[in-house]
Amino acid sequence: MLHFLSLEPTARVFAIAGFHTGRARLANFFEVADEHGLEPDEIYEEDDQGERREWLPERNNGYEDHTERKKWLVICRLKRKDV
Repeated sequence: MLHFLSLEPTARVFAIAGFHTGRARLANFFEVADEHGLEPDEIYEEDDQGERREWLPERNNGYEDHTERKKWLVICRLKRKDV
Protein backbone atom coordinates (compact mmCIF):
# COMPACT_ATOMS: atom_id res chain seq x y z
CA MET A 1 0.00 0.00 0.00
CA LEU A 2 2.74 2.42 0.96
CA HIS A 3 4.59 1.72 -2.29
CA PHE A 4 1.62 2.87 -4.38
CA LEU A 5 0.50 5.74 -2.14
CA SER A 6 1.40 9.14 -3.55
CA LEU A 7 3.74 11.41 -1.59
CA GLU A 8 1.12 14.17 -1.69
CA PRO A 9 0.01 15.13 1.85
CA THR A 10 -3.63 14.53 0.94
CA ALA A 11 -3.03 11.00 -0.43
CA ARG A 12 -5.03 8.25 1.29
CA VAL A 13 -5.63 4.54 0.87
CA PHE A 14 -8.74 2.69 2.03
CA ALA A 15 -8.66 -0.66 3.81
CA ILE A 16 -12.00 -2.42 4.20
CA ALA A 17 -12.25 -5.87 5.75
CA GLY A 18 -14.73 -8.24 7.35
CA PHE A 19 -14.25 -9.98 10.66
CA HIS A 20 -14.72 -13.54 9.35
CA THR A 21 -11.10 -14.41 10.20
CA GLY A 22 -11.32 -12.71 13.57
CA ARG A 23 -10.70 -9.30 15.04
CA ALA A 24 -7.16 -10.14 16.19
CA ARG A 25 -5.91 -10.55 12.60
CA LEU A 26 -7.25 -7.15 11.65
CA ALA A 27 -5.76 -5.55 14.75
CA ASN A 28 -2.43 -7.09 13.76
CA PHE A 29 -2.74 -5.62 10.26
CA PHE A 30 -3.08 -2.11 11.70
CA GLU A 31 -0.07 -2.68 13.97
CA VAL A 32 2.04 -3.78 10.99
CA ALA A 33 0.79 -0.84 8.92
CA ASP A 34 1.88 1.48 11.73
CA GLU A 35 5.32 -0.12 11.86
CA HIS A 36 5.68 0.50 8.11
CA GLY A 37 4.68 4.17 8.18
CA LEU A 38 0.90 4.18 7.75
CA GLU A 39 -1.56 5.53 10.30
CA PRO A 40 -5.35 5.75 10.35
CA ASP A 41 -6.79 9.07 9.27
CA GLU A 42 -10.22 7.63 10.09
CA ILE A 43 -11.25 4.18 11.31
CA TYR A 44 -14.61 2.76 12.32
CA GLU A 45 -16.83 -0.30 12.10
CA GLU A 46 -20.02 -0.42 10.04
CA ASP A 47 -22.67 -3.13 10.01
CA ASP A 48 -24.87 -4.47 7.21
CA GLN A 49 -27.51 -1.85 8.05
CA GLY A 50 -25.15 1.13 7.83
CA GLU A 51 -24.78 1.60 11.59
CA ARG A 52 -21.35 2.86 12.63
CA ARG A 53 -19.45 2.25 15.84
CA GLU A 54 -15.97 2.81 17.18
CA TRP A 55 -13.22 0.45 15.98
CA LEU A 56 -11.87 -1.62 18.84
CA PRO A 57 -9.01 -4.12 18.54
CA GLU A 58 -10.89 -6.32 21.03
CA ARG A 59 -14.55 -6.57 22.06
CA ASN A 60 -16.13 -8.43 24.98
CA ASN A 61 -12.74 -9.43 26.40
CA GLY A 62 -12.04 -11.49 23.28
CA TYR A 63 -15.32 -13.43 23.42
CA GLU A 64 -17.10 -11.79 20.51
CA ASP A 65 -20.10 -13.67 19.08
CA HIS A 66 -18.99 -15.17 15.74
CA THR A 67 -22.36 -14.70 14.05
CA GLU A 68 -22.67 -11.09 15.19
CA ARG A 69 -19.14 -10.08 14.20
CA LYS A 70 -19.71 -11.29 10.62
CA LYS A 71 -22.28 -8.50 10.20
CA TRP A 72 -19.57 -5.85 10.62
CA LEU A 73 -16.75 -4.39 8.52
CA VAL A 74 -13.81 -2.29 9.60
CA ILE A 75 -13.35 0.70 7.32
CA CYS A 76 -10.11 2.62 7.53
CA ARG A 77 -8.63 5.52 5.62
CA LEU A 78 -4.83 5.38 5.99
CA LYS A 79 -2.23 8.08 5.41
CA ARG A 80 1.55 8.32 5.55
CA LYS A 81 2.83 9.09 9.01
CA ASP A 82 5.52 11.45 7.81
CA VAL A 83 3.40 13.73 5.61
